[in-house]
Amino acid sequence: MITTQMVNNKFNWVKVENPDEKDRAILRDTYEIRRDILDYAMDIHERPRVEIDTESNYRLFIYDSPIEPKFKGDISVEPIGLLISDHMLFTFTRKRTKYVVPMIENILNNPSIKDPSFIFDLILETMLQVTVKFFDYINSANRERTSIQSHLTHQANRDSINQLLGLQTKTVYFLTALTSNQEMLSVMQRIFKGKLTDFQGDRLEDIIIEVNQGLSMAQVSSSVTREVADAYSNLLDSNLNSTMKFLTIFSLILSVPNIVFAFYGMNVRLPFASSPIGWIISILISIIICILIWILYHKHFS
Repeated sequence: MITTQMVNNKFNWVKVENPDEKDRAILRDTYEIRRDILDYAMDIHERPRVEIDTESNYRLFIYDSPIEPKFKGDISVEPIGLLISDHMLFTFTRKRTKYVVPMIENILNNPSIKDPSFIFDLILETMLQVTVKFFDYINSANRERTSIQSHLTHQANRDSINQLLGLQTKTVYFLTALTSNQEMLSVMQRIFKGKLTDFQGDRLEDIIIEVNQGLSMAQVSSSVTREVADAYSNLLDSNLNSTMKFLTIFSLILSVPNIVFAFYGMNVRLPFASSPIGWIISILISIIICILIWILYHKHFS
């Protein structure tokens, strides 16, 4: 779907969401956007990058943004495409990244922005706010981990461990995305060195600082989640080992009376077999052997 909005007399904004082949044809024929540029902008697996078409003066910025995963362990980042020329802004989003569109609308309506008519300023401000969005998701993951950890304090179970593993997967995606964004911003600094205004240079530095902060937060969150998951996984394994030991000893104890009574049920001469209290003696023998097994279990395995 393609929607065009005239922002002011200086540039138009073309919103592209989940484009089909017809939309791609319009973008190629009407706006003369190269096929490979469109492929980069629409590829859900594209890494953050800067692509410049010197002939048409198009500059494409691919930037990873956080999204709400559909299920535990699902991908929690998707790229957005920001394509600009002198008088045009194209945004390429999908269902889970379309929150960027109202974000840009708020930026355009924000009087604190120095001059939203400069498209590059708008791109930088969008990247900054998308980066800050990572903080909300990382903090949400931390709160969820704290809640799971509080529950695990009372009762450790596999479901909670799986939830922690899902959180760990989410933070790994955040780490990868923020690292890729950091590399892309470094490329931007090299490409546009000496071509940015003071405001734009400062804004780019602000984005890099926020990305570094997000990386630090994601690294701490990932490390803590991994350590908590490993600790409780080891605890569950230890509990399972203790249970298996107990069940093994219990099965041995239960088998002792059967063995003793089976011996006395055979047609062979055994001590006390002819005694009037032989059955009591066989029971006592079974009890003594069971007690010895139990003592050995507590002495060597508990």
